[in-house]
Amino acid sequence: MNYSDSPWALEPAQCINYVSAHDNYTLWDKIACSCKEDSYEVRVKKNKLCAAIVFTSQGIPFLQAGEEMLRSKPSTEVAGEFVENSYNSSDSVNCIKWSNKVNVIDVETYYEGLIRFRKEHKALRMQSAKEISKRLVFLPEEREDVISYFIQGDLDDKTLCIIHNSSEGKVTITLPESDWIVYIDGNKSGVEPLYEVKGNTVEVDPISCMVLVKDNIKA
Repeated sequence: MNYSDSPWALEPAQCINYVSAHDNYTLWDKIACSCKEDSYEVRVKKNKLCAAIVFTSQGIPFLQAGEEMLRSKPSTEVAGEFVENSYNSSDSVNCIKWSNKVNVIDVETYYEGLIRFRKEHKALRMQSAKEISKRLVFLPEEREDVISYFIQGDLDDKTLCIIHNSSEGKVTITLPESDWIVYIDGNKSGVEPLYEVKGNTVEVDPISCMVLVKDNIKA
């Protein structure tokens, strides 16, 4: 943390997870400012990955209104720039552009699927640090741009495997055991199965999240 030498949250309920709030840039504008060379399609992937990280993290997810519609606060004074602190900006800057919803329905649907999946799996909403320590196990991964772990012992007797690939290339992850069902990938999310992974390895697309589910396995 940039203002502490050690973690301060003792329990998951003390941790609020977010990638944008009412202060500073919207998520979409922050990505645009930080990754100027990215195409629109790549920026959308980064937005979806950010959302997936928030909704698969332990603690309390927090969203800025309109994030699921790629909300932007373009400057009315300087073309191509965005308003970072818009507390005194006009409604034309701060308003949610509802007309843009039809253009980004795939992103909104992705957010909705993440919310439904989180609600269905209490393993993503564990109530104590002790429970997290017991059930969440990181997979051996030496890359700094990939995080992978599994959570054993959901109340419906399922194990979740969560992979975040922030790299610009595909990565192959070795899974604990074989035969998994994918519910979330870089394109779709929800509570309906997308496809099966029969072996004990899976290939994860660039700049994307993957969440797999199977019957309980031993940690």
